[in-house]
Amino acid sequence: MLFLFSLTLWVDTTGVEGETLQTAIDYLATVPGIDTVILRDGTYHLAINPDVNGIPQGLFLKDSLVLMSENGAEKCTLSAYQSDTPATHVIVCDNGATSIWIKGFTIKDACDYLFRKGFSRGSGIFADASSPWIEDCIIENNDSYGIYAMNTPSGKEITLVNTIIQNNVGAIYARNASLFLKHTKITNNWREYTEVMVLDSSFITVFGGEISDCKTWGGMIIDFSKTSGVFKQTVFYSNRNATPAGRLISAYGSDLAFNHCIFAGNITGFHSDSSKITAESLFVIDNGGVATAASNWDTVEISYSDLLFNTYQADTEFYNNSLIPFNLENNYWFYTDSSSIQSLIYGPADFIPFADDFISGLPSGPSYCSSFGNYYSDYTTPCDSVGQGDTLYLLFSGDDSDLHMREVVPVLIRSSCYPGGVVVTLLETDTSSGIYKGTAVPVERVDQGNIRMDDIFQRIGVNTSDTMFIKPLFFSSPEIAVVYNAPRMGVRREEICTVVCGDVLRLPFAIKNRNAVIYDVAGRERRVDVGERTLNLTGLPSGIYFLKYGEKSLKIVKVR
Repeated sequence: MLFLFSLTLWVDTTGVEGETLQTAIDYLATVPGIDTVILRDGTYHLAINPDVNGIPQGLFLKDSLVLMSENGAEKCTLSAYQSDTPATHVIVCDNGATSIWIKGFTIKDACDYLFRKGFSRGSGIFADASSPWIEDCIIENNDSYGIYAMNTPSGKEITLVNTIIQNNVGAIYARNASLFLKHTKITNNWREYTEVMVLDSSFITVFGGEISDCKTWGGMIIDFSKTSGVFKQTVFYSNRNATPAGRLISAYGSDLAFNHCIFAGNITGFHSDSSKITAESLFVIDNGGVATAASNWDTVEISYSDLLFNTYQADTEFYNNSLIPFNLENNYWFYTDSSSIQSLIYGPADFIPFADDFISGLPSGPSYCSSFGNYYSDYTTPCDSVGQGDTLYLLFSGDDSDLHMREVVPVLIRSSCYPGGVVVTLLETDTSSGIYKGTAVPVERVDQGNIRMDDIFQRIGVNTSDTMFIKPLFFSSPEIAVVYNAPRMGVRREEICTVVCGDVLRLPFAIKNRNAVIYDVAGRERRVDVGERTLNLTGLPSGIYFLKYGEKSLKIVKVR
């Protein structure tokens, strides 16, 4: 007769916590059944288990183990750092282990010694021939990939649930691996010359969550090679390469499917080489491009999606260098005539029939606007004037169309330098908050030669003194005006009464002897007809002006 026992051990940071924790895990490996180790609050330094070269390898987890914190990731940290020799990994899942559960930790500080020599094997969690379940964790600040996965056992998968992978030198590396990500956020990871996410001969399913604000210098954000992938209800937002030649997604010999996803504010889109990419119910806006095919073995199909535009300026958004037509039927293009849509596509493509309005049921953002404005970096204090080097902090409040995804709001910014404007996208702060935030940077330009690159990189060209008119793109109002290089202002903090008017303004106070003075944003006095209670602004162009009358000041926004 076989008796199975399960034990629960509590561990705290008393003494040499790394060795204490490893000793507890090694002991439980000798006890039949699935055992549990609960870690009390604190930081556990895991520069332990040195290899033959004396480099610590991190904490080794055995099979049939639950490793969890008492009070969650914010209060319990597993760190690879200790003295001057951090570990290569924070956690190493034992070869062949298929029943490991890791829950509620911040996992950080792994040091990739091999990467510094031109290779890469360090990670927050290393899983070779194992399939851990990782839940409610924050994997951050590792000197290599947050997750490094290899050789997942047949029929098993590495699972990440409600986990954040952020601020690592790379997010995920997978080779001959199978992964399932649910409501997992991959954000602010970066990689130099190589890819932020690598999936080689692997399978990945992503449900919910997002991939956002990741950056690479010379590589791709996600590189798929001979890999199958399924993405559903996933947000791809503001992922950047050093140049437009970089790619958000590169697929070689792969089969990728996307459903009900958002692509917004990324520098580029899909690049397919000998691959199949199918997508349905996408909301695509404000990227540097959508799709490129490089060979005659590519299949690209996108349907029932809002393919609104990428840069706000007309340009080519689909490049098909193969002989196989892209299937782009039944999409809404922002344009409703076939010649305008055809101008967006290079190479063979079928795009008829197309919709003449937004596709229903997509994660298309808010249906109404309750408030919109520009603020200081706290997103609380209103700001109506910026100077050189300052940033616009834009906030939109309304509702959202999908309570399970962080959606986006496109915002149009115009100036006298870029009268046609550029578009930036604001990202919802949470899946159902209805509050959207984003930034743009004014840069001084002498002409419109840089407008497309500025649009891609969330910049607005301005003259030395200028007024920016900013409005949510799909709403008729409100439109706000922000001054660039206003006299004696830079970024203004003092409050001033603001009025919006057309050619004639009725003043909120009386002017005696008509001795008021009107200035434009460059500080130049402008001549207008001044009455006791009115100003006639017929001769002035739209913009922002300032009235000075004794101790009184009035900011005037003239609109068309």
